[in-house]
Amino acid sequence: MAKVYGNRWETVDNLGKGGQGDVFRVTDRSGKLDGFYALKRLINQKRRWRFENEVKAVTRLDHPNIIRLVDNSALVAGLGDPTEVSDVEKSYLVMPIAQYGDLSRRPKLTEHDPKATLDVALPLAQALAYAHRNNVIHRDVKPQNILFSEQDHNPWLADFGLCLIRDEPERKTQDGEEVGPAKFMAPELEGGLKIEEVGYDVDVYSLGKVIYYMLSGGVILPRELWNKRPYSDLFDRGEQFVLIGTLLSRMICGHESRIQTMDEVVDRIFAIQKWPTKAKALPTPAIDAFASLQKKVATKKATDVSNAEIASKRATEEQRLINGILNLIEPELQAVADAFAINDEMSSQSRRLNYFADGPALPGYRPIASTELLFTNDNENLSREHVLRFTIFSSITYGPIRAATALSHAPKEREHTEFAMLASYRVDIPLSPHKSPTWYNVAETGRNGRIAENLQQLETFSTSNWTDDPISIKRTVEDAIVGFAKIIAEE
Repeated sequence: MAKVYGNRWETVDNLGKGGQGDVFRVTDRSGKLDGFYALKRLINQKRRWRFENEVKAVTRLDHPNIIRLVDNSALVAGLGDPTEVSDVEKSYLVMPIAQYGDLSRRPKLTEHDPKATLDVALPLAQALAYAHRNNVIHRDVKPQNILFSEQDHNPWLADFGLCLIRDEPERKTQDGEEVGPAKFMAPELEGGLKIEEVGYDVDVYSLGKVIYYMLSGGVILPRELWNKRPYSDLFDRGEQFVLIGTLLSRMICGHESRIQTMDEVVDRIFAIQKWPTKAKALPTPAIDAFASLQKKVATKKATDVSNAEIASKRATEEQRLINGILNLIEPELQAVADAFAINDEMSSQSRRLNYFADGPALPGYRPIASTELLFTNDNENLSREHVLRFTIFSSITYGPIRAATALSHAPKEREHTEFAMLASYRVDIPLSPHKSPTWYNVAETGRNGRIAENLQQLETFSTSNWTDDPISIKRTVEDAIVGFAKIIAEE
């Protein structure tokens, strides 16, 4: 039985389900518009903010490659309070019908065809660039949201339900909520970025995935593997394929290396489209040489990007480890410092160091963090300073971790970063011009030989496993503190 929405739109048949509700083919009973249109009816009121988002975004965007809004219910007046709409059938919007479906139904039309692929990609990039200039980030660019009204390569960008409108005073998406199509989504969105951290380049990443999808005939590229076989084989088909591969190397990558504006993507697509005309003026050997050079450049760029991302990830993990270990050590040292400071004749303090030149050395490692406890007994001859220092070292090694006391679950890959924590003891005379050069290992039994002579107290771990056994690390700290106290008592 036909239903009527807004006293105007009468249903003809069901076109299927969209991301937020049912989609019907409808006609205009008022006689203002001829032909058929698509009416999307909201079902799940919990997703009403997406519905409002789409209405507000499409209303402000007037572009030939962005689907237009024909009509909508008074849903927007409520500004996000689901209780204001009791009848879900009052919530709807009307748009033109895409007679020829979405991109997911026609990947073979662009397979191994750079011209056809770019003919679709260019207007999409232009539509996204226009949206960005109007403070709208789509965040859901995928084949299912790219529609065709004719049997050509002129698309409509649709479904702005997950978009981010930058200048909106109220943002419905919760901080930390993942948005976007999982297989086309920029990696930084997976963890749920805060609203203010979402950049326009997330759409650059997704469009890059869509371009690969079209050129490959429907292959969904896993992560950033465009330069790994068999996915990279796609670009061995000629110079224009190589140029597209070079472009994708700057789109399907980490945020730091990614093209930041859609306008730049538009310019690059234009340049690739013009390549066949320019190539006609070149001899074939020159074209082949150019294609080879472009491929080498893209490969090197991908390697550089990969190395930079690995280095950044390693630095982040290293800092996380340093903070975690120091957060275990420093409260223990501060508690000891407070306990020692019971009268004016003894003083003690805990401090974190920013320099390591006078610290203990460990062959094959570099010091990256250090914290220490200083104790002074004024009744002692020369008022010597007793120093208990915990130093964290790092070393890039090959093969399995070599220390016998390594924690379990050590990484087995060819290359990894190994970390070591060392508790050491030294005594200084403040008024002396010479500091003691000798650091000793500290164990529960007290001073345990020079570091160069005895490494049995070395605690080693990796970024991935140090949290597996924090009790072991804490026990090492406590044992060193006990040994330190015994040394002081014996002096």
